[in-house]
Amino acid sequence: MDGAEYDKGSRIIITTRLKGVANVVNTMSHIYELKPMEDGEAFDPFCMKAFRHDRMCPDELRDLGNSVVANAISSGRSMKVAVKSLVFSFSYNDLPLHLKSCFLYCSLFPKDNEIDREMLITLWVAEGFIEEGPGKAMEDIADEYFKELLDRSMLLGNADGCQVHDVVR
Repeated sequence: MDGAEYDKGSRIIITTRLKGVANVVNTMSHIYELKPMEDGEAFDPFCMKAFRHDRMCPDELRDLGNSVVANAISSGRSMKVAVKSLVFSFSYNDLPLHLKSCFLYCSLFPKDNEIDREMLITLWVAEGFIEEGPGKAMEDIADEYFKELLDRSMLLGNADGCQVHDVVR
């Protein structure tokens, strides 16, 4: 095939993070390998993603933002994951202590595992994370904790069960 034949017809673009996949589909194409950004290059795109309204990082969050970017670069995570991690960190830090214990316990379950609500409530009670309240059974209090973690989007799921966010892993 000469170059003129490449000027006609459709194009197929394949994106992947796996070099093996790129090598298998690489017949007469070019593999473009993205290089990681340096700290200085990555901060502006991070701010555009994290602070959508004005796209500027507030001064009081600049140090935290720089550490998130540095962590993303050193771990090879995407900026999207870094932003989710930052938001999740704020959400976690805002949890009352009694919810932190219950939430952290959920991270013991395997990735992508559906956690049954009734079983989780029983485990929280058995582990001693739930204190008895006036006129309330410990299971009812644990159920309130479960619902609050769902409402705060710390757990993904519904009234029957949940999963832990990928950013926790």
